[in-house]
Amino acid sequence: MPMSWEHFIASDATDDTKARALEMVRAACEFSGAFLDPEDVRASIAYVQRSVYKYTTCGAYCEFDFDEGTVVLGSIVEGVDWGTDNHELSWPFTLEDWNKALGEVEDEAKSIWHDTHGCEECARLLEIEYVPGQTVICLECTECGGEGEIV
Repeated sequence: MPMSWEHFIASDATDDTKARALEMVRAACEFSGAFLDPEDVRASIAYVQRSVYKYTTCGAYCEFDFDEGTVVLGSIVEGVDWGTDNHELSWPFTLEDWNKALGEVEDEAKSIWHDTHGCEECARLLEIEYVPGQTVICLECTECGGEGEIV
């Protein structure tokens, strides 16, 4: 379990490890469009997490592990008991790495949604049994517009 920023800074981590952690936060702020508050790194981390959630269609999450020097990106999918794989970025990572990982999270979340959120009309059109949370979306469905339904 990653520790909070306050615990990390108070830990016996080396100055190099702490500097790496701060650089990770700075990069994540830059890449996510979040505000970097050099006086309050904890707030900067929250800004990154909020930006990642708000500006992805799947509402992705972002977790920092300062001891390991990693950032984990992923997403839950509402209505089912699983989510995307966790995509781990090890420092140093680039904007390209960041965008690729977020893109993979978005694609996985969309695929999970598509495979599980079909409506009754989708099932009828695909000639399959309708099971909420287990029905594939029919893209030609006029009932849900090919977008599925919230389960």
